Amino acid sequence: MSILIERGTRILIQGITTTEGRQHTSLMLESKAEIVAGVSPGRYGQEVMGVPVYDKVSEAVKRHNVDIAVVF
Repeated sequence: MSILIERGTRILIQGITTTEGRQHTSLMLESKAEIVAGVSPGRYGQEVMGVPVYDKVSEAVKRHNVDIAVVF
Protein backbone atom coordinates (compact mmCIF):
# COMPACT_ATOMS: atom_id res chain seq x y z
CA MET A 1 0.00 0.00 0.00
CA SER A 2 1.39 3.38 -0.91
CA ILE A 3 0.66 6.66 0.79
CA LEU A 4 0.29 9.63 -1.51
CA ILE A 5 0.83 13.20 -0.42
CA GLU A 6 -0.43 15.76 -2.88
CA ARG A 7 -0.17 19.51 -3.10
CA GLY A 8 -2.79 20.81 -0.71
CA THR A 9 -2.40 17.97 1.79
CA ARG A 10 -2.78 19.66 5.18
CA ILE A 11 0.10 18.73 7.49
CA LEU A 12 0.50 18.81 11.27
CA ILE A 13 4.06 18.71 12.65
CA GLN A 14 4.52 16.97 16.01
CA GLY A 15 7.71 18.23 17.67
CA ILE A 16 7.76 21.42 15.59
CA THR A 17 9.86 23.33 18.17
CA THR A 18 12.69 20.77 18.20
CA THR A 19 15.84 21.42 16.18
CA GLU A 20 14.89 18.73 13.66
CA GLY A 21 11.28 19.87 13.59
CA ARG A 22 12.25 23.46 12.82
CA GLN A 23 14.76 22.40 10.16
CA HIS A 24 12.32 20.16 8.32
CA THR A 25 9.42 22.60 8.72
CA SER A 26 11.56 25.22 7.00
CA LEU A 27 12.40 22.84 4.14
CA MET A 28 8.78 21.78 3.77
CA LEU A 29 7.56 25.38 3.68
CA GLU A 30 10.18 26.21 1.04
CA SER A 31 8.73 23.43 -1.10
CA LYS A 32 5.24 24.94 -0.64
CA ALA A 33 3.88 22.25 1.71
CA GLU A 34 0.68 23.27 3.49
CA ILE A 35 1.63 23.05 7.16
CA VAL A 36 -1.44 24.08 9.12
CA ALA A 37 -0.31 23.50 12.73
CA GLY A 38 2.42 22.24 15.00
CA VAL A 39 2.36 20.49 18.37
CA SER A 40 4.87 20.75 21.18
CA PRO A 41 3.88 20.33 24.85
CA GLY A 42 4.23 23.53 26.85
CA ARG A 43 4.54 25.73 23.76
CA TYR A 44 0.88 26.66 23.19
CA GLY A 45 0.45 30.09 21.61
CA GLN A 46 3.87 30.24 19.99
CA GLU A 47 4.46 30.29 16.24
CA VAL A 48 7.23 28.61 14.29
CA MET A 49 7.76 30.24 10.89
CA GLY A 50 4.16 31.45 10.96
CA VAL A 51 2.74 28.04 11.95
CA PRO A 52 0.62 28.09 15.14
CA VAL A 53 1.78 25.76 17.92
CA TYR A 54 -0.52 23.80 20.26
CA ASP A 55 0.11 21.69 23.37
CA LYS A 56 -1.87 18.68 22.13
CA VAL A 57 -2.78 17.12 18.79
CA SER A 58 -6.44 17.12 19.88
CA GLU A 59 -6.34 20.93 20.27
CA ALA A 60 -4.77 21.39 16.83
CA VAL A 61 -7.25 19.17 14.98
CA LYS A 62 -10.19 20.98 16.61
CA ARG A 63 -8.99 24.23 15.01
CA HIS A 64 -7.51 23.00 11.71
CA ASN A 65 -8.37 20.46 9.05
CA VAL A 66 -5.45 18.01 9.17
CA ASP A 67 -4.84 15.21 6.66
CA ILE A 68 -1.52 13.83 7.94
CA ALA A 69 0.96 14.24 10.79
CA VAL A 70 4.76 14.18 10.71
CA VAL A 71 6.60 13.33 13.93
CA PHE A 72 10.03 14.65 14.99
